[in-house]
Amino acid sequence: MVKHLKARLSISRTMGHSKYGDNWVTLSVEDKSSLTMALEIQMSAETFGMLVMGLSFLEVEADWHVDNLGLCHEHKEEIVSIGREQSRSDALKSFEVDGWKGQESDLKNTHRAVNFGKDTNDYKVRFFRFVEKKSDET
Repeated sequence: MVKHLKARLSISRTMGHSKYGDNWVTLSVEDKSSLTMALEIQMSAETFGMLVMGLSFLEVEADWHVDNLGLCHEHKEEIVSIGREQSRSDALKSFEVDGWKGQESDLKNTHRAVNFGKDTNDYKVRFFRFVEKKSDET
């Protein structure tokens, strides 16, 4: 099966110690509709050099992230109240319906706060979900 999807490609070079040595290259492919990093390949700079100079079929390690490929990434923000002793997951529970998933780190983040009360605080929380594309979307 072949899926034709729009993608964004990134090639980056990182300096610092890793299992690839002190100088390595990362190739990343992002599915444009789901904003999912579909493929990430890391290799030594030496291996990358051989690849771009025409040596094909080099063995590398690849991380494949295929769960949300081809889906549409939707997002929204909601004001969520959380009690002083309430867990983050409990505060988000009533908002996490129809596939929506809240960003737990937004709760307790003072940059996302909109109101500090005596017993509860209100935060602007980001939510996201992945849904099938509508037929008119490209």
